[in-house]
Amino acid sequence: MLILHEVPPPKVHVGNAIAASLAGPFAKRIKNIPLTPEAIAAKPPSTNYVTPKERLFLPIHGQRLTVDDDFSYFVASHPFKNLITKPDTEYITTSELTEILRKVKFELACYDTGAMPASTNPSSSYSKFAWTRDMANKTMSMIEAGCINEAKRIVYGMASFYNLPENRELIKKYVANKSSAKIAYRLGHYGHVPIRAQISSNGEMVNSNHPWAHNQLDAIGAWLYVTFYLANTLSDNSHQNHDQDFLKNLDHHLSTVNGDNSNESIFSLTFSMLHNIECWDNYDVGPWEDVYAHKRASSVGICLAAAKQAKQHLQVNNWNNIRISDTERFKHELQNLMHHSGLAIEDRIPRDGIRNAVECDEFKSDAALTFLLYPYNPGLDYSQELAILRTIYGHRLGTAGITRRDKDIYVGADYPYNIDGQGIYANEYVQDYKAAQWAIFDPLLACFFFKKFATNLKNGFMDSESFKLGQVHLKRSLSQVTKNSDVYLKRYYLKDPIDYKQLERESHECIYEELVKVSQFSCPEAYWYDNHFIDPNTHRKGKWRPNENSPLLWTEANFALMIKEAMIATHLMEEYIKTTDKNPLDTVPAHILN
Repeated sequence: MLILHEVPPPKVHVGNAIAASLAGPFAKRIKNIPLTPEAIAAKPPSTNYVTPKERLFLPIHGQRLTVDDDFSYFVASHPFKNLITKPDTEYITTSELTEILRKVKFELACYDTGAMPASTNPSSSYSKFAWTRDMANKTMSMIEAGCINEAKRIVYGMASFYNLPENRELIKKYVANKSSAKIAYRLGHYGHVPIRAQISSNGEMVNSNHPWAHNQLDAIGAWLYVTFYLANTLSDNSHQNHDQDFLKNLDHHLSTVNGDNSNESIFSLTFSMLHNIECWDNYDVGPWEDVYAHKRASSVGICLAAAKQAKQHLQVNNWNNIRISDTERFKHELQNLMHHSGLAIEDRIPRDGIRNAVECDEFKSDAALTFLLYPYNPGLDYSQELAILRTIYGHRLGTAGITRRDKDIYVGADYPYNIDGQGIYANEYVQDYKAAQWAIFDPLLACFFFKKFATNLKNGFMDSESFKLGQVHLKRSLSQVTKNSDVYLKRYYLKDPIDYKQLERESHECIYEELVKVSQFSCPEAYWYDNHFIDPNTHRKGKWRPNENSPLLWTEANFALMIKEAMIATHLMEEYIKTTDKNPLDTVPAHILN
C-alpha cells in the first residue's frame, strides 16, 4: 500500500487577479473594428464562410439548446436563472457579466514552483496532482486575462518538470532511436512522457510511481502550444508586457538547472520526439486517459497547432532563441510534422460540408474535438469547424453539460453508490443510466462563437448568428455553476487507496466511505445523475449533481476565457446597437435555428 503525504494548499492565488482583469476596461483589447452601418457589409465575407445551403446540415435549434423540461428543472432556483432564461432577442450585457464575476468563485491557485493542482477541493484526490493538459489550459486563461507574471510562473513550472533528468532521458530515447521510435512509443518500450505529476510536500512537481496512462499526445502538444503562444504574445511590440527574450531566458534557466539542456533545448527535443514517433499516425489514450486509439484528431490537431506556434516564434528569431543542435534537421522535422499532421486532420475533419468530424475509429463522436475549435485551433476552415459542431450538437449535447463520448462510465449515474466502482466509476447497466455531463465544453464553444463574431465584425460583417450561439453557450455555462452547496456520501470497495488521504488498514481491501462537499458558485468538472434522489417539494425523481472534483480549475479557466471573449463581443454588440439604433438579434435567420 502506498501512502500519500498531505499537500499544503497553494500559496499563490490567481483567481482574484483574473476576475479583476476581466472586469477591467477593455477598450485596449478592441482595435480597428467598424461599428457604423456603412462599414458593416450586408453580405458575408467571400472567404472562410459557408453558404446557407451548407449551414442546413448544422442541427441547431435555439430552443433545443437551452430549454426543455429537464433543463427547466435543472435551473430552477438558480441564482443566475434570470440571465440563463433570457429570450433569444436579449443578451447578457457587459454590466451583467461583471456582476457574474463578483459571484462565481475563481479558486485558480498555484505554488511558488508553478505547480497547479487540478482541484482545490480537499474532498478530491485531484488536489494532490498536477495534470499538464489542465495546466496548459489554465495558463491560456491567464495569458488572455493579462495575468502574464502568473502565466510565466506556470510555464516555467511545466518546462522544469519535463527538464528533470529522468523525463529528459526518456524523451531522448525516442529521439536517439529514430527508426524504432514509432513502434516503441506505441508499445511503451521506454515508458511514456509523464503528463500527471505528483505535488510534493514543498509544492514541487515530481514523478509519481503510481501506474498511470501517460501516453497522451494531446497533453504534450498543449504544453508546447501554450509555451510558444506565450512567447509569441510577449514578442508583440504592442503588448504592455512586451518581453522578446522570454523564451530565450527560460531556456537559459533550464540549462543552469540541467546542463544537458545547453546541448538541446527541451522544447526542440520534444518536437523531435513527436516527429520520430509520428504523432500523426500513432496511438494514445487522449484526454480521457482510458482507451488506446489510433490517430486521434484532437491529439494530432493540438500537436499541429503547437508546431505552428513554434515555427512562428522561431522564424522571427532566426531559429536561435532556444538551443538547437542541428537547425536544418529541426526545421525539416517541424515542417514534416506539420505536413503529415495536416493530412491526418483532413482525413478526420472533412471539408465537404456534409460529413461529421471524427475523433478516432473507436469513438467517432468525442467532445475532445471541441479543443480544436478553441483554444487549439490548428487552422481549420469554417467547413471543418462546422463538421466538428455537427458532431457535438448531434451526439454530445446534454441538459447539464456535454458528454465526453459513448460508453463513458466515469462519474456516471449513481456512481457514488456503486460499491465496485472504486469511487469514480458507474455501472452502465443500471436502469435509466446516464453518462456524466461535463462543464468544460460549453465555455469553449462560447469562446469560439464570440471570437468568430468579433473577427467577422472586424472584417465588416455583422455575424449575429455567431453572437447568438455564443450567448446560448454562455447561458448554458452559467447554468452549470453550482446553484447551491451539495453534500453526499460515496461508499465503495477500496483496493488501492493511493489517491486518497492517509489510510491505516491491516488489509488492502476494505469498504471506504467518503463524504463529498461541493460549495455554491463553483465551476464543477461534471454533473452525475442521481436516480435515487426524490425532490421533497415536487416529488420529482432524479437530479443532476456536481461530482467531487468541484471546483475543477480547468473549468474555471475555461469560464474565465469565456468571460473575456464575451466581454469583447458584447461590448461590440452594445456599441453597434447604440450607434445604429438596431438590434441584429431581433431577426434570426430561419436556416440556422429552425
